[in-house]
Amino acid sequence: MSARDDILRAIRKNLPQSVPLPSPEGPWVQYQDPVEQFRSVLESVGGRLHCVDSINAVLPTLSEHVAPGKVVASTLPDFADISLDLTVISDPHDLEHVDLAILSGSLAVAENAAVWVDDQGVDHRVLYFLSQHLALVVPRASLVHNM
Repeated sequence: MSARDDILRAIRKNLPQSVPLPSPEGPWVQYQDPVEQFRSVLESVGGRLHCVDSINAVLPTLSEHVAPGKVVASTLPDFADISLDLTVISDPHDLEHVDLAILSGSLAVAENAAVWVDDQGVDHRVLYFLSQHLALVVPRASLVHNM
């Protein structure tokens, strides 16, 4: 028997006991103003929150922070006319010069300013990390108080 088999057998033998999940009902934290809570936590870690009334207001807000001629990449169809065509990029290294990535977030959490993202529509996940600036667009209705 190999050392690998010995290790796996020892792990299986010492698995922790499963416990039931906590009830989703409970005294979870609620904020009077979840947007302000999200903003406060986000700013404390160096981020900025821009609340806009529609997707059409996102680009003018972002353009204040990105100089003309900078490379923009977005998976949102609303920004296709200013974005790199991500469908033709096969090598993720070709994204190294992206100045601003505009991507969608599924859920935002006021408690800790976390934003849930998935790679749906993002062929190269490095886009979240390589860009100089990252803008996550999350519908206001998708802001929750806690995790």
